[in-house]
Amino acid sequence: MRWSEADGPRPIETDAGPVTGLLSLLVSEDGRTGIAVDLQGAGEDAGFMLVDLRTGERTRLGSGLPFAYRDGIVAWRDFSGSGFYAQRVDIPEQRLAGSPVALLDTDLESSGALSASGDLAYVSAGATDGQVVRVDRQGVRTELGVSANAELGVRVSPDGRYAVFDEGFSSLTTEVFLADLETGIRSRVSFDGGLYPSITPDGERIVYYRNVDGDYALYARNRDGSGEEQVLLDSETATVDVAVIPGTNRILVREGDQARLDGSDIVAYDEGDPSSAVTIAGGPGNQLSPAVSPNGRYVAYSSDGGEDRADIFVRSLENPAEFRQVSEGGGSEPAWSTDGTELYYRAALGLIAVPVDTESPTFRRTGPAESLFELGGLVANQNRTAYGVANDGFYFISSSTGSVNVILNWWDEVERRVGAR
Repeated sequence: MRWSEADGPRPIETDAGPVTGLLSLLVSEDGRTGIAVDLQGAGEDAGFMLVDLRTGERTRLGSGLPFAYRDGIVAWRDFSGSGFYAQRVDIPEQRLAGSPVALLDTDLESSGALSASGDLAYVSAGATDGQVVRVDRQGVRTELGVSANAELGVRVSPDGRYAVFDEGFSSLTTEVFLADLETGIRSRVSFDGGLYPSITPDGERIVYYRNVDGDYALYARNRDGSGEEQVLLDSETATVDVAVIPGTNRILVREGDQARLDGSDIVAYDEGDPSSAVTIAGGPGNQLSPAVSPNGRYVAYSSDGGEDRADIFVRSLENPAEFRQVSEGGGSEPAWSTDGTELYYRAALGLIAVPVDTESPTFRRTGPAESLFELGGLVANQNRTAYGVANDGFYFISSSTGSVNVILNWWDEVERRVGAR
């Protein structure tokens, strides 16, 4: 997107049309070229591209997550999170010139951020891994003895016995894991990549999403490990964050732009049938984090309506035209209590609980919202609900304890070592 004070955000138009399919675009000083992550890549093939912002032509340069592009030099974080590198870009030849220079050899929890004056800020990896924690209504946290470095959070089985999460093998390659919360034993579920895992309402299957070279598909595996991986839905459109409607073969997904740049909708499908799509909640903007009520009658989700702030809405699955806003003053990451009498969501004040009635002919609130506890140090995610609910408890991933570091005048050292123009 290109932003101006007069026009606001607009797609970057080239001779070949708008620039799409890229993430974290870094633009040269003259505005003619950019470097960005290729969203269509996967695993070892993922990398960063040189993009001509006049023609739309793009050329793969290397493997990593770029965070600075200045004075003809690109700096990036490698996928393993073990350091920063920099190399000169030969724009006429559309390639990297020379050899990459290792600039910082340390375990990283984030990419870097470069200031206008050339100072570097980054977060080093924590001394401890993230942990699955159970939080009661009073905010008391109990570690469950399961490590999980999962940026997309955790989901749990209805009985609270099992948790699923995705964990990165590299910054753009993740796999799905199942943890027994009674024994602490972890087992791997996916072997060719997996994201956005959840457990079906009956607790018997694990469902997740995978994108391989632009092939979007949802998969399922039996929780007990028996049988083979099954294709739940194969679609030409990114269909992520699946929610199974209890007692049916219907699923809800967030469908649309994976990076949320062009909007996304909540769409219902029959399992295995891409032609059965029915839009439940459409644009403008992004409709995110579908959560189906335990009785299968309603879906809660967040929607920004194309604006800066998202709120929580509940929509009837029997009559999608019937909906109601639940949050007051913004909200994200909705989830239901196991009996369907409360709806939870994340807000600035912490985790909010709203008493509701899902059994009457129409959905209604039955009391005032209650702020339960603060959420500091617990993984959040703007794209999907990053916690699970079971047995009157809430299950989160605790953030690993990293530290923020700043190196003054870092870019001067980069230019000295790589070679200034």
